[in-house]
Amino acid sequence: MSKKLAGKKYCGSHSTVIDAAYAVVSALEKQSSVDKISLGIIRSCRASSDKRNIKTKRIPAGLEMVVRGNSYVQTIYIYTNGLDQNMKDLAKTIGNYSKN
Repeated sequence: MSKKLAGKKYCGSHSTVIDAAYAVVSALEKQSSVDKISLGIIRSCRASSDKRNIKTKRIPAGLEMVVRGNSYVQTIYIYTNGLDQNMKDLAKTIGNYSKN
């Protein structure tokens, strides 16, 4: 089941986030170092009994986060000012949710 998110930090035309990404995106929204969040298109994938999987990649504007749930995959972009300390804080927050 997908959930809708809205607010001043969200940009783009998509406002839906997959269940596997909802908790981590909500936590990232509360961080002051996050300028905006862009929710990407939701794609279906093979069903899996595994727990969610979160992969991150640093991009010039912040982080690209790919979240895989049981049946869906979503790419989410987190924009920040790019300071190393901010990136460490974001990575720590994402790491806390990727272990669940």
